[in-house]
Formats: sequence, structure tokens, C-alpha cells
Amino acid sequence: MPSPTPRKSIEIGFRTDDVDTLIAELRNKGVTILREPYSSPSGNRTAYIADLDGPWISVYSKLPK
Repeated sequence: MPSPTPRKSIEIGFRTDDVDTLIAELRNKGVTILREPYSSPSGNRTAYIADLDGPWISVYSKLPK
């Protein structure tokens, strides 16, 4: 992720059922994807998108166990 700046120093997160599908839909609508979906050690599938007002937005879904 980019380094924090005064306007981009927080993160907002939302849980979804399918991160990969959501990111594809958002990309098709012109949303800037900051980080493509990835699987984290904590058991989530996570991606980051840009918010024009400043904060980063993370979207994630739980990976199957």
C-alpha cells in the first residue's frame, strides 16, 4: 500500500461474499484498484480500492477452511 498522507491515513473495510467478483465489477465501472485481491495469512481474501475523498477502502471475504 502507499504510505499514509494527511488525507489518506485511515482505512475503511467492508466484508463481501466474493472479493474477486466485486473487484471485477468495480474495475468495469472505473473504480481505481490500489491492490489486487490476495489471500492473507489471517484467512481473508482482500483487495484495496481508492476513495476519492481520501481513505483507502479494503474489501475482503473469508477464505474457505
